[in-house]
Amino acid sequence: MGPRLRGDDGLGERAGYELPQRDLSMGPGVRRDDGLGERAENELAQHELSMGPRLRGDDGLGERAGYELPQRDLSTGPDTPPVFDRRRGTHVMQEQDGRRWLVDLVAAPRAQLVLFGAGHVGAAIVRALADLPCRVTWVDERDELFPPAVPSNVTIEATDTPEAVVASAPDNATYLVMTHSHALDQRLSEAILSRPGVGWFGLIGSHTKRKQFEHRLRARGIDDRRIAAMACPVGVPGIEGKQPAVIAAAVAAQLLQVWEAQAAQQSATPVAMKLVASSERI
Repeated sequence: MGPRLRGDDGLGERAGYELPQRDLSMGPGVRRDDGLGERAENELAQHELSMGPRLRGDDGLGERAGYELPQRDLSTGPDTPPVFDRRRGTHVMQEQDGRRWLVDLVAAPRAQLVLFGAGHVGAAIVRALADLPCRVTWVDERDELFPPAVPSNVTIEATDTPEAVVASAPDNATYLVMTHSHALDQRLSEAILSRPGVGWFGLIGSHTKRKQFEHRLRARGIDDRRIAAMACPVGVPGIEGKQPAVIAAAVAAQLLQVWEAQAAQQSATPVAMKLVASSERI
């Protein structure tokens, strides 16, 4: 079996590679499987796959990447890029000019949460998310509050400049703010709502706190639509308990709803990839 033509870091990348001009319906090593859309694998002649330039790439959160095989000039291809439909699963597609692509979807297994606050509620949320499909960046300036051991999906950021963590977070990340200081909550809220590419933002607090923050954020020039999208209070409706574990359960359920809705929306959107030229040779 020849090399699998795919590229990813395990976080939702999709890769397409151009296959040489061979008939995949004939020859050794051909396999078809209609369980996830047509699947074809074929042995390539004594050449190793040399990855050309990345056609698209990002920080590893949901972007798709395409790689081209060398020895082909793709600049003469059609102006309209091929559309890779993720709903078909793994499949071989052929363009009008005869070029074939093996398209392989690698579904995103983990969402990214940036959690500000290492108090009792923050610690309870980290425990609640320990076995869920997500990665957590846990941020607080008070290093002594972090436990000596954390779940494997958690990374600790002990920093005096938490706004810098907001600035460096990947696109479409989820943010949850619950620090020990209302002033810090406001600074972080402003930083989050001022940057592009926010997947979801939740702020712990009452309806009264929300009204206060709405007024202050509006005075700081934050767009009303972004303020309206802020989730405050947080947690699924109907759960009134104030114990940290109860709040954590309500918030974890809300995050799962958010992430599943985002995944469904992402999977329903076909991806267009632009072809580029390569001068590399084997």
